Amino acid sequence: MVPDMTKMTDQNYLKDHQYKTAANLQARIALQQRFSTNPYNWQRWVLDHLALRPGMRILEVGCGPASLWKDNLDRLPAGMLGCLGDYSTGMLHDARQALADYPQFHFANLDAQRLPFPDAAFDLVIANHMLYHLPDIRLGLGELRRVLRPGGQFCAATNGEGHMAEVNALRQKFGSAGAAQFFRIFSLENGPQQVAEFFAQVQVVLYEDSLLVTEPGPLRAYVLSMLDAPGETSPQALADLDAALAQIFAEQDSFVIHKSSGIILAA
Repeated sequence: MVPDMTKMTDQNYLKDHQYKTAANLQARIALQQRFSTNPYNWQRWVLDHLALRPGMRILEVGCGPASLWKDNLDRLPAGMLGCLGDYSTGMLHDARQALADYPQFHFANLDAQRLPFPDAAFDLVIANHMLYHLPDIRLGLGELRRVLRPGGQFCAATNGEGHMAEVNALRQKFGSAGAAQFFRIFSLENGPQQVAEFFAQVQVVLYEDSLLVTEPGPLRAYVLSMLDAPGETSPQALADLDAALAQIFAEQDSFVIHKSSGIILAA
């Protein structure tokens, strides 16, 4: 079966299935953290490129379980106010729990295409690995630009079109071909042009990394986390996946996955 690409921007599907909880996302994060060849943490690398300063107002849309902030709690500027928003109430629940002891963070169930904030309300706006899920990216970018003050900074993380091609090939072997192509909706290749419609200055910064996976379990969990919806993969398809993974690790000690990740910075 070829997955329905519209599911990647179907807000109800994303909220009620793919991101109902943080479990799928955490499976993907776990693979990256365990087997990354870049020793420098991705979230800390992202924060390195953000112009943080005391007292600033920050909005993150699509915050997920608040990984950016959990991994940088020692670097929060004094007096900052952060609004973390997500379309998924399950994600927000995990974010609230993770940052329960940090009153500078507030949480909101948000649609990035219709933000309930006045113009120029924030000094920094972040949309990491989420713009490709919006039904109307131009509408979302317009809203994100509207709520950013003049001279403020915008950051959007995304992936390149060749990101984790080896995993995509694996998925094709058990009937989930093509779903990862949703990254092409907003990628490192076409994202800058889309952002440039709303911002005068646009810069792409790449994060050099690959994965050297040495066991099948976390890779299996990653692949399963990307399924279109619960129950859509048959027992035979899962058996085929397990057989493919067993063959890979029988023939070699590790499985190399090439990555293409980075951030688009704008002002």
